Amino acid sequence: MSSYTEQRPANIGTSHRTIAYIFDSVHEGCGTTEALVNDWDNCVEKALELATNCDCGDMGCPRCLTEIGCPESNDGLSKLLGMWLLEQIANSP
Repeated sequence: MSSYTEQRPANIGTSHRTIAYIFDSVHEGCGTTEALVNDWDNCVEKALELATNCDCGDMGCPRCLTEIGCPESNDGLSKLLGMWLLEQIANSP
């Protein structure tokens, strides 16, 4: 699974909105993204629970955030930011 985000102008009165595209990285897909979308609220809740209860500290670890073999060495990842984003998603309408 992989993702891509972009910022686009939003409605009047707001500056931008962020759009996230989540997709299978396997040719023709393997069903992971479809399963995630079909159970979105539960997945967000479980991801937040996993990150919150992980005792690795603020940096994250392969159990809760980082990916072994990441081509960017997980440099752009932040456990605290990830948890904040999950909370925003969980509390959005």
